[in-house]
Amino acid sequence: IYNYRHWIAANTAGLAICTALKGDTAKANELMEEAFAIAKNEKNDYDMMAAWINVSKLRKIEKRYPDAIAAIDSALFISTSLHVRDSRMEHLQLLAEMHEINGDKKSAYVYSLKYEQLKDSILSSKNQQNIRNLEAIYEKEKQEKELELLREDDRLQKILVTGGIVSSIGFIVIAFL
Repeated sequence: IYNYRHWIAANTAGLAICTALKGDTAKANELMEEAFAIAKNEKNDYDMMAAWINVSKLRKIEKRYPDAIAAIDSALFISTSLHVRDSRMEHLQLLAEMHEINGDKKSAYVYSLKYEQLKDSILSSKNQQNIRNLEAIYEKEKQEKELELLREDDRLQKILVTGGIVSSIGFIVIAFL
């Protein structure tokens, strides 16, 4: 069961959110505490990051926006320390949304800018990686074509040499006769 504890935590958190959506926030908080405890015991930063995001979702449902923002901040701290740019981008977007809901337009704008900058950086990195991949594919295909030409050239040389030898033997035989 040790290998499945992070799944148990994630599913318990999902159950907590569903319970909150049905209106039973007391039971939802119990379930979320259980999920959070499981994630904390795993001592895995990725599980903790997910746990904080789940807590923020519950706090948003409860309309406890400052607590939701604090939970997202905790997740953002982890994603930043782990250098997980896709998660960090998601957390910045969530912070912008939560600050907007909470009425803090200035903070919402700041986090939106940070989100856009990171998104542009990620897209730029991905585009650069795609270009490198395409260049590598082109070079590989070019080398394969060159190798095929060399093989064809080698085959033609063997035919010419074999033909020359056969012709020479033929001339020798005719000259001998």
